[in-house]
Amino acid sequence: MRMRGPGMAAIAGVIALMGAGCGLSVDSEGVSFSTEDGSGAKVDQDGVSAENSDGGVSVGEDGVDVEVGDTVNITSGGETTVDDCAGRMVNIASSDATVVLNGACGAVNVSGSGTTVHLATADSLTLAGSDLTVYHSGDKPKVVDLGSGNEITSGGDASG
Repeated sequence: MRMRGPGMAAIAGVIALMGAGCGLSVDSEGVSFSTEDGSGAKVDQDGVSAENSDGGVSVGEDGVDVEVGDTVNITSGGETTVDDCAGRMVNIASSDATVVLNGACGAVNVSGSGTTVHLATADSLTLAGSDLTVYHSGDKPKVVDLGSGNEITSGGDASG
């Protein structure tokens, strides 16, 4: 059987990738691709994710989580999202969701309504929405509340 155009190009591409120190995996768990520098992409039962040295993005049942340098952006609707702050700034835009932020956060900005945030520690907290509940397990951060019906109290499920 003779291979033509696209088939040969695909095989040549895979060989070139493998030869360049890259990895491609296809199995019952999903499909993943990675490069020597740690950049890559993955599609599996948990969703789709891609990352490089500047950050990453993941889309799954828990909503959308985008990390760019020192900033984490979480968009969620009705799901629970857990992330580690690692000193980064966090932007949350969600409705009727639960977000758990472990570790020490920089500035945390929350917008939306009906969301509960469990926060270990943060430098500052800005709320722009309604009926937001924030639990902090460390010292109370500096708070700017631009919304209505919001509650900030100690306790919660985040770990420092």
